[in-house]
This record gives sequence, C-alpha cells and structure tokens, in this order.
Amino acid sequence: MKEIFVVAVLAVVLIPTASAQTVEEANETLGRASGAIQEMEEDGMPTTRVEDLMEQANNTYRAQLAAERRNETADYSLVVELSNEIIDIKDQAFMTHDQLEALGDRIDELEEDYNVSGARSAYEEGRQEFEDQRFEKAQENIDEAYKEISEAQALGARAEAFLEAQRDNIVYFITDNWLWLLIGGGIAAFVGWIGKREWRYYRLKKEREKLKLRRGVLQDLLKEAQSKYFQDSEMAESTYNIRTDKYGEMIRDVNSRIPVINEELEKVGSWFQD
Repeated sequence: MKEIFVVAVLAVVLIPTASAQTVEEANETLGRASGAIQEMEEDGMPTTRVEDLMEQANNTYRAQLAAERRNETADYSLVVELSNEIIDIKDQAFMTHDQLEALGDRIDELEEDYNVSGARSAYEEGRQEFEDQRFEKAQENIDEAYKEISEAQALGARAEAFLEAQRDNIVYFITDNWLWLLIGGGIAAFVGWIGKREWRYYRLKKEREKLKLRRGVLQDLLKEAQSKYFQDSEMAESTYNIRTDKYGEMIRDVNSRIPVINEELEKVGSWFQD
C-alpha cells in the first residue's frame, strides 16, 4: 500500500509539471516559427504556405489552452510539429533560393560554350516552383538542371575530342602525303588555269562569230535599201539616206570590234580549239 501511495503522489506532482513543460515548448517553437516567417517576408519570399500553417498552429494552441483551463488533458504536440514544419520550410526556402541564384549564374557562364537549353528550361521551371512555394519540387528542378549541365559538358568534351582527333588526322595526313598533295595542288592549279583560258578563248570566238553574222545582216539590209531606191524606186531619198547612214555606222562599229577580238584571241591562245 505504501508503494501505491508513493506512485500516486508522484503522478499528481509530475503530470502538471510535464504539462507546463509542453506549454513552454509550444510557446518557444511558436515564437521561432513566427520569427522564421518574418525572415522570409524581409527577404521578399512567398509566405502564404507558412502563414497557413501558422494559423493552424495558433488555432490548435488556443484550443489546447482552453482544454487545459477546463482541467482537461492538453496535447501541444501538433503545435510543436506545425511550428517545426514552418521552420524547416523557411530553411529549405532560403537554401533553395541560394541554389537557384548560383544555378542561374552557372548557366549564364556556360551558355556561350555549351548548349545548356535543357538546364535553362529546368532552371526556369524551378524558379516558378519556388514562386508557387513548392520548394521541394524546385529542388528537384535544380538537380535536373545540374544533370543537364553535366550532360552538356560531357557532350561538349566528346565533340572537342572528336574535333581534336580530326585535326590530328588531317595534320598526320598532310605530313605523310605532302609531296603528293603538292603535286596534286600544282596539277589542279594548272588544269584550272588551262580551263579558264580555254573558256575565255571560246567566249571570244563566239562573240566574233556573232559580230560577223550581224555584219552580214547589216550588209544585206544596206543592199536591199539600195535596190529599193535605185532600181525599184520604192523608197524616198530621205528614208534611203537615213537607213544607209545608220547601216553604215553599225557596220563600221562591227568592223572596229572584230580586230580587237582577233587580237585578244592571239593573246589568249588555245591548245584545243582552232
């Protein structure tokens, strides 16, 4: 009976003490949670999510206080849990914010040398998730962005290695075959020079043929005008004079150009054309 009495006395003494400690802990964690929200507000971070949790924690706290005043059993564990959740969210928000800033700077540095469009897309999605207060999802986007960066750098390194190998192969090929390349280059240059000269010669011949054909046509027109004026009397003198002057001028122009072309043909020469 003595032992039962001692246990009963201890229960009466300790239960209020434990309850008092729980209230103090709830008050302490609520204060820290309120300070966490204030920090977020001062840094311009979205706080709707933590404010909702804070309202829930305060309501629970007031309900437990009321129960305690009615000499009912009070349980502040949910208040402490919600307050700690607010503090954890604040820590995660600050960490995610700093990581997003560092990630954005990293992408800016790399996009001149690498294709980091995938990382940029994941980064922008992460920023949106942060603004929507889904900090855990934003963290996933950050991890995805760094994965994209690693893949882009690896791809760039492979491309650079491939180009370097190609350059080495070209240098080796030139070093090993420089004499044949020199001979081939000389032959190509010679063939190109011959081809250009033959084409020039061909164009000059065609131009001379056209001029000769035109001169023949003009001479025929001049004979026709003379025949109509002298033999058939079908053309007025004024018309005859105009036409003969014009035809004569055009024939003289052709005759002056043909010798120039002949001279050019002599200078150009040809190995394959007459």
